[in-house]
Amino acid sequence: MSSDRKRVTIVDVAREAGVAHSTVSRVLSRSDRISQETKDKVHEAIDRLGYVADLRGRALAGGRLGIVGLVVPDLRSKAILAIVRAIDAAVAAEGQNLMVCTTRGRDDDEAAYVIQLSMGAVDGLIAILAGDTDPMTADLDDRGFPYVLLDYDDAELAGVRRALDVTATNAVRLLLERIGTSSI
Repeated sequence: MSSDRKRVTIVDVAREAGVAHSTVSRVLSRSDRISQETKDKVHEAIDRLGYVADLRGRALAGGRLGIVGLVVPDLRSKAILAIVRAIDAAVAAEGQNLMVCTTRGRDDDEAAYVIQLSMGAVDGLIAILAGDTDPMTADLDDRGFPYVLLDYDDAELAGVRRALDVTATNAVRLLLERIGTSSI
């Protein structure tokens, strides 16, 4: 989209669909209180106009982005990759999105990602960290930011697929409870 084009808003979508802007907002937040016919009209208007949700606006209005952050040391380990996949599936089952950051095993990158993600990029954080977590967790605790740490050594040793699914589901459940959005 060029900078001289006006950004499409939910008001524009509402006008195009013939509904109130609050209805568009409810459709975008996946409310069950909207009929399928209305949802279809809104989605058609979104497609025609090329509407893209502004996550910053969503966070300001509703306080949540619908994004869970995941910080991992790397994606070379089959065990870590399996945990990432299981967490992704558990997060998606909750209607949330997953943002994955890899630290390449560097402690300074761990701290940087945890700080950046917790400053408004995600609603909560799951992390498998190899370095010293005390300074990071103290900061997250002080700010009341929801997080769950998975033990790096346990992640490397995990070998049973079912155990990974349970670990991922439990981590996501705990995090979403801390965020206040869990329906698991």
